[in-house]
Amino acid sequence: MLSITNEKIRKRWQGLAENAFPPKSKPRIWLHCASAGEYEQAIPVIEEIRNHLDVEICISFFSPSGMEYYQLYAPTADFVFYLPFDTENDADKLITALQPDTAIWIKYELWYNILSAIRRNNIPLYLIHADLRHLTSRKWPDKPIAIRALTLFDHIFSITQPVTGLSVPYELSNDTKWRRAAVHPATFFEQETLSLFCGSSAVIVAGSTHPKDIELIAQYLRLYGSPGIKWIIVPHEVGKRSIDYIRKQLSPARISLFSNPDSSSGIIITDKTGILKWLYRYADIAYIGGGFGKAVHNTLEAAAYRIPLISGENISGIPEAETLAHAGVLHTVSDAEELNKQIRYWLEADRSVLRQTCQQLFEANSQDNVSPELIRMIRERLFPNQALQL
Repeated sequence: MLSITNEKIRKRWQGLAENAFPPKSKPRIWLHCASAGEYEQAIPVIEEIRNHLDVEICISFFSPSGMEYYQLYAPTADFVFYLPFDTENDADKLITALQPDTAIWIKYELWYNILSAIRRNNIPLYLIHADLRHLTSRKWPDKPIAIRALTLFDHIFSITQPVTGLSVPYELSNDTKWRRAAVHPATFFEQETLSLFCGSSAVIVAGSTHPKDIELIAQYLRLYGSPGIKWIIVPHEVGKRSIDYIRKQLSPARISLFSNPDSSSGIIITDKTGILKWLYRYADIAYIGGGFGKAVHNTLEAAAYRIPLISGENISGIPEAETLAHAGVLHTVSDAEELNKQIRYWLEADRSVLRQTCQQLFEANSQDNVSPELIRMIRERLFPNQALQL
């Protein structure tokens, strides 16, 4: 019923109906990614698996945004599909149709019935890039369910220490988010129309914005104006409704769209998905959305360009955001006055220390210490007679 009015739910429903599982020709490794962010974390691991194991790789997504993001670029898997709803019946049907030899979960989204079905079928099950501090600090009634789900895994690679003890083996590891984000600045991306739009002006890229982020930016513009500053705004949900809302809130500012830019405008709204990670190269300052809601969004994609970051105050529970804030790269604000102070400061400040700090953070956190151990475990289970050389 919800799919009638909700486009995202409709896309997922249609995608579930189109799920297809080809016959298996090699051992099959299944990775589950909730959405686009988890898929980005999975890419370095997938690349290493491809380099060292002769297997099939399939990926499941729960969110249509993850599936759409995957389809924008060259495929990394043999096939992809939507994860069904978490019922015992659907879970058993999935395992029978998919026939995975190994299952790897990325970060979170612990669907208990599906994980239990994997366990019942004696399929090796791993959780990577988990945030055990967050998962084990959940409140009742979520916490007991999360702990039970975690015990279904054979091994966990976590970016944080758990708050409470776990009976399942786990080890601390780096988050491949850092390594993945570090790649983007070196990727060729140039839009002549954007370069013309930016010109010699200071540029603020506001990425993954929610309505409350837009309200703050609108208040800032009304109170302080934006002389000499151009804005590139990327809504978290790209669509007509979001764009119309941003236009209304930021009126009477002169606004154009990424698909039809006007260099004389002061604001461009991005109406194309999958390019935010490259748009930050045009920024002098990055504003990261989500900090006035559940939690701030991806901060590393902007930090990779060695620029100052600003967000709303809710960064707790996001380890990389907390790291950047502690290091003085990310700065939180609560109102338009604080936003104005941060913008004014960073437009005039010497950034050499900030750039050096970013460099050191990425060097320290970009080593992939998940893949070698994970591949060793997979090989011991699937190819016990083969020596591992990494």
